Amino acid sequence: MIVEIDDAGTGSPLGGIVIGILKGDVFDYEVIPVKYFQNENRNYYDDVKEKVLESVLTLLQRIDFDPKRDTIHICRGNIFSHVHEYLHENNLNWTFSKIESHLQDLVEFIYDLHLVEIGVPRMLVKRLTTYGRYVTELFKWVALSINERRKIVKTQFPIWKREWQYAETKYRKTISKRFTYCIECGENIAAGEDIVIATIETPRREFRAYLHIKCYNKLRTGGGKIEFVRINRRNA
Repeated sequence: MIVEIDDAGTGSPLGGIVIGILKGDVFDYEVIPVKYFQNENRNYYDDVKEKVLESVLTLLQRIDFDPKRDTIHICRGNIFSHVHEYLHENNLNWTFSKIESHLQDLVEFIYDLHLVEIGVPRMLVKRLTTYGRYVTELFKWVALSINERRKIVKTQFPIWKREWQYAETKYRKTISKRFTYCIECGENIAAGEDIVIATIETPRREFRAYLHIKCYNKLRTGGGKIEFVRINRRNA
């Protein structure tokens, strides 16, 4: 039987990553927490890849992998390099594969759920339809309360180190001229509605985001503080 292995969240600046496995109709996963992407160790990425290997071996056990009958299909991503080495050294049946099956949808769904459970608004997550949005929109959201939200940032990412950790935000009240959405809650903003514009400046660029008045007020009074939720037993 074919066993597929894939990941989600590796390129996202927030949260950990999801490692998923699919054998027939049996799906399982592990979440590798964001703390592994905040390690100041120069070789932190090797530590992450070792944790990925550990998660894959755990998942293979949980789905009853049969080395004599099963063939592993795994993506080429560098995050799996230690897994590739292990599979080769142990003479297991495996091959590189571009995962485009139901597994891809499943791991992406679990990753979005992970973002919600660590504090990202559900409606904002639903706006993240492209890779660019996963980076820019999430960093805009972090910048609104950077001291609190940096706790869920992959702080070893170069774009955080050279740019977004220095973000400064200024606000001004105005009236929305078009239909858009609130960066704080993800809900719609109607044209003609009283809003707050957030101008976010980094050392390299300037960004704009829009907030409901109520969301701005909540942020300013400390109501936007994130509560951290342990996702479930699958936290690695």
